[in-house]
Amino acid sequence: MTMMALRSARTRTVAATAAALSRTSLAQQATRHLATSADESEDVLVEEQGHLRTLVLNRPKAHNALTYNMVKTICDKAEEWNNDNKVKVVAMRGAGAKAFCAGECLRRFFHAPGELEDDGQLARDFFHQEYQADYALATLAKPYVAFMDGFTMGGGVGVSVHGRFRVATEKTVFAMPETAIGLFPDVGGSYFLPRLSGGLGLYLALTGARLKGQDVLAAGIATHFVTSASIPEVEKALAGWCCDGKIDSIFMQPTLQEVFDALEADSSEWAKKQRETLAEMSPLSMMVTFEQLQRGKTMDLRRCLEMEYNISQHCVHGNDFYQGVRGKLMKGPPPEWKHKSIADVTRDEVEEFFQPTSRTLTL
Repeated sequence: MTMMALRSARTRTVAATAAALSRTSLAQQATRHLATSADESEDVLVEEQGHLRTLVLNRPKAHNALTYNMVKTICDKAEEWNNDNKVKVVAMRGAGAKAFCAGECLRRFFHAPGELEDDGQLARDFFHQEYQADYALATLAKPYVAFMDGFTMGGGVGVSVHGRFRVATEKTVFAMPETAIGLFPDVGGSYFLPRLSGGLGLYLALTGARLKGQDVLAAGIATHFVTSASIPEVEKALAGWCCDGKIDSIFMQPTLQEVFDALEADSSEWAKKQRETLAEMSPLSMMVTFEQLQRGKTMDLRRCLEMEYNISQHCVHGNDFYQGVRGKLMKGPPPEWKHKSIADVTRDEVEEFFQPTSRTLTL
């Protein structure tokens, strides 16, 4: 089966599943979309765990539907955490067992035509702030993880689908049911829906059909899938993530020696672990690898593979490859590398690995 046929088959499968899931009344989706709020003082909770900051949408009785204060808090926290070096990862999840976020609190905008006492000011303020929140999360400088655990509809889609990491679970129910209540698929729907495979985006936009669980991942809406019960474990791992920023500041040095120097100057536990790891590697292989990646920056795939063939032929005839395979793969004695450190490797030795051998590869 061709790749195009596989893509077409997957699209049909997702669409068929969505059609089955859409049997639930659109009116029920609209009702959920029109949830109300009594006290907004704690509608968004902030959890701090290591380097992780988590926004918890805290209106479980209303399926965590968004209010003005909630989207304002999201904007404020996004700006604050962008400028906080202690924050490495930002996440969002919903309180309760049923919903991530099932839309916006729209009942306050409900009115008969021509009977707007405030001339639509509430609606203007809310949507203005909501779309800013969507954009703030989409452009967050820190990695952003949205746990789409449960109902993820309307406004809940806006605060999740534009993020770098969108995590679905077996409880995820995704939908954009706006046409059922006389609205349109907003919160960036005109951006992400036409970028779904085939006609799936228009299908979801017009029908309000639901996608569930693994289908949200298959459709390309989610980037990852985990079980609902494993979310705390994922959050714990994210809380310990401290390498964001360090990788760039250390591994973007112009020479390999400067990379090692930067690691030596860093007193963090992460840097210590990297130093211990690199101490076990072949100094010659690391120097060749650094040069390989520098050259590869300006090459296409064909030239890279041709270059790598030359490197491979030099490697298999060298001491370090023999030492590494015997020591690491065949459980022999620890490798005795040709060089004690990268400082002992000469430029001529590195250049030799990039010279043609008796047989070359031409693609």
